[in-house]
Amino acid sequence: MTALATIAIVVYQHASDAAFYWQFRDEGSRSPEFDLDELAHGDGLLEANLEGLRVNGEAGWRQALAELARWRMPGEAFVCAVLAFDRAATDRAGTRWDELLASIEDATETFAGLIDACRWLPWSCVAASASAWLDSPDPRLRRLAVAAHSFHRHSLGDAFDALSHDPDPHLRAQVLLHAGQTGDRDASWRLHAALDDTDAACRTAAACALALLGDDHGLPRLLEALRHGQATPLALTVLGLRLSAPEIDSLIGEDDLRPELRIALIRAAGAARWIPRLIDWVRDPAIAAAAASAFMHLTGAEREALAAEPVQANPSPDDPSPAQAGDLAAADAAVDSDDEETDDEGDGWHPDPEAFAAWWNTHRGRLSEPRLLAGRASTPEAWQALLRDGQQPARQYAAWALALHRPGSGVFDVAAPAPRQWAALNAPTPG
Repeated sequence: MTALATIAIVVYQHASDAAFYWQFRDEGSRSPEFDLDELAHGDGLLEANLEGLRVNGEAGWRQALAELARWRMPGEAFVCAVLAFDRAATDRAGTRWDELLASIEDATETFAGLIDACRWLPWSCVAASASAWLDSPDPRLRRLAVAAHSFHRHSLGDAFDALSHDPDPHLRAQVLLHAGQTGDRDASWRLHAALDDTDAACRTAAACALALLGDDHGLPRLLEALRHGQATPLALTVLGLRLSAPEIDSLIGEDDLRPELRIALIRAAGAARWIPRLIDWVRDPAIAAAAASAFMHLTGAEREALAAEPVQANPSPDDPSPAQAGDLAAADAAVDSDDEETDDEGDGWHPDPEAFAAWWNTHRGRLSEPRLLAGRASTPEAWQALLRDGQQPARQYAAWALALHRPGSGVFDVAAPAPRQWAALNAPTPG
């Protein structure tokens, strides 16, 4: 094998593995099996493969673009976007971004990867492009610009007003939520007006942003979203922490509220008094996974203690991807499969109601607080501790809870690269 052929194989493997590790990291950032240390391990593997593409210059870019054209998936889009941002400082004509956007066209399934590239890179790498895109005629670039400003907690400045009236409701909602995520109190006037937006997602985003700024005038809009099954996880967290216990109980008791929404509200409120009902719901196959997840979220119980069958091990980022193993047919099958696992039941784990009841009978004496999170009293001190040592779902809840507790402080990004998170955690706590 010639040296050129060997280099081509290495470049292909870097492109393939970078996309694989991005997907692993993306799923891990929401997984109850991941904490910050595990996220950091995945980050290192991802960055190593990105660097392998960078040092191969144009050959790395061409291979990444070829992988995107082949798969048209967010992982491949992420890799290309990172390389396009890397070149942006010297690529004044924007050639790489032009090629990238032409390659994905209207493939919306790739967009999550483009968004995440704005989070992955430091602000210094994305600032010039993000600032220039704020008034781009391409709505995709405007969305990327707003995402970059949100992830790095930078104000939209004079562009906020125009963007908050954008004809694209998805972008409009993103802009409204940005004000709360970054602690932009100057945007309050626009958020109040947006509570009457014609789009439900925009009304919800405005209400959440106001809550993050310490203003509860949007709570009726969040209750409306809840009853229509349109409440986002952040909206549920706002309701769970802002409403009183009697108000939560009244909502859960509403006849028209679907069981899965009742469970979501119990989870968001940390309502320990409803744990016996969660155990009852574990007996209902239709809602067992949601009830089991809420139970573990509140109590900190581990799945191994609650399973009817052995838990299958999650794949390790050190395990070879199909492409690493040279099995391209398996790689094709993995991407083409329509059987993507989306909940706890998909990985071989089946909650055992009797195990839940037995666990609760054993441990309930030490879990006497009215609000629980990960087996602790749900307090600001616990939220701060969970940002350091909690699993990802608990960390996300803690980040939202702290932002609500400290209005205008902004939201900690639990999916940011691990070194950036550690730096933020070691910075002085806002007063």
